[in-house]
Order: sequence, then C-alpha cells, then structure tokens
Amino acid sequence: MVPFWPRAYVAGFLTLAFPAELRAQHQHGAVMYHAPRWSPDGQSILVSANLDGDTEIYLLAADGKALRQLTHNSVPNDIARWSIDGRRIVFQSNGPDGEKTLSMAVDGTDVRPEPVDSVTGRSPNGKVLLVESVREGRGRLVLMAADRTQAKAITGDRHAEQGSFSPDGRLLVWEERDAMHDRIDESKVVVAAADGTNPKSIATGTDPSWSPDGRSILFKTPDAQTRALWISTVSPAGAEPKRLAPGVHPHWSPDGNRIAYMRDRSDGGADIWIMNRDGSGGRCLTCAAPFR
Repeated sequence: MVPFWPRAYVAGFLTLAFPAELRAQHQHGAVMYHAPRWSPDGQSILVSANLDGDTEIYLLAADGKALRQLTHNSVPNDIARWSIDGRRIVFQSNGPDGEKTLSMAVDGTDVRPEPVDSVTGRSPNGKVLLVESVREGRGRLVLMAADRTQAKAITGDRHAEQGSFSPDGRLLVWEERDAMHDRIDESKVVVAAADGTNPKSIATGTDPSWSPDGRSILFKTPDAQTRALWISTVSPAGAEPKRLAPGVHPHWSPDGNRIAYMRDRSDGGADIWIMNRDGSGGRCLTCAAPFR
C-alpha cells in the first residue's frame, strides 16, 4: 500500500522527499510556498512553506490578504490536503522516527495519527474505489468494490499513478510511463472508461485532475525545448492541449473557475499564484509582505 501524496518534481523543481533542501533554501533567503489545495468552500488555500526554518502547513486566504500558520514544530510538515468531509486536514510529517501521516482540525489543533491508504479515487456513488499498488518498482491501478473486494487491475506493465474518476463517474484519468522514477518528462495523460477499458493517451504530462464540471483535465507538461513546466488543460477527448502558465502543483477551485498553482522564482524559492480557468488574470498571492 502506498500513500496518496508523494509525487516527485521534475525539470529543476525540488523533490518533497528531501526537506533538508527546503531548509537550506530558507537559510539562503529563498522562501518557498508550494502544494496549494483549495478549501471546500473556496475561501482559503492550504499551502506548505519554509518560513520558520522548516516546512510547515499554512492556511492562505484566497484573496491573498492573510496567512495563518497551522503547524508549529521543528520537523517538516508537508503535502496537506482536506479530508473527504472537509472537516480535517491530512498531512505528511517527517520526524526522527520517519514519515508519518497525521491529521488535524482546521484550526491546527487535535493532531492525530492517520492510517496510510492507497485509495486515490472513489466513484461519485461511492461504490467503486481506485487504488494504487506498487510492485516490483512500478505502480499499478486497481479497481475494487467499496468493501475492498473484487479487485481488478486496469493497468499493465507501465508505471501508472494519480488516477481519478470523472465527476459523472463515466471516465478515469491517470498518468503513466515506463518506470516510476525514470523519464518522467515522457509521462502520458491517459483517459479510459470507468472500468479501465479503452485507454487513450491524450497528452504528455503529469498530475492530471478533472475540472468540477468534467469538461477539462488539468495537468502539467514540460516544454520540449526549455524543459520548463507549464500548467495546461486538455479536453477528455484529447483536443490540442492549452498552456496556461509556467508552474506546478495545479489545483482546481471548488467551482472550477480558478486554478491555484506553484510558480518558482529566480532566487530558488516559489510562490502561490491563482488564475482564471482560461489562464487569464494570473495573480501572485505570496509575492509581497507579509509573506516573506
């Protein structure tokens, strides 16, 4: 069983498995904000940042006017996400005893350990689970009933991860490539029927996610010449992808009208930006005081 969160950055971005690099950047004056996740009500965004010397979890107002620190300790806390019911925040903590999965109340209190789960998606009716299974160094996607019976592998020998159901439950999307950690820039975004049949590669990229209306898939893709990473969208049918802005960690707002993402800076740090669904109206939320 593998956790939901860990994903490697490519083409110059940091790998979150190395928190010491984040601390080193902070010591050199480079503040990094990353891993944005909209709140269910769209009023705030969960982010990770190295403002106090190690990575902590913060709640950033979606209008960019306030930042609230939720975790306060000497070990890196990272990759936060909202629980399914929106009442708690689940995150990864890297301490002396290794990596742990914890959750806390929305105000940062009531921290508890959480079991690691490999479920990455659920059908809208809750009857089918989508699971990531890693064997022999490659991830595979498996469908199973909600009671975790009737398991059926839907991907083959290529590494596959980050699968999810479309909002109407009729389709699946995932990313796949030859191996887990190799040639990530050649990963393909794949769309298939909800039972895993008829898979079709529709774009080159990683981190695919459905828009709330199911009409678009958000992902990041490398520029073939500069190797820079771009936030992009593509229709499930595979029409020509549209580049929106340079960056990583894209995440849809609950209403699907905006996208939050991470964009790097020349000093080695990074900021949280938001833009409209079509890529217009890009605005940095953490570029000015008091976010430095």
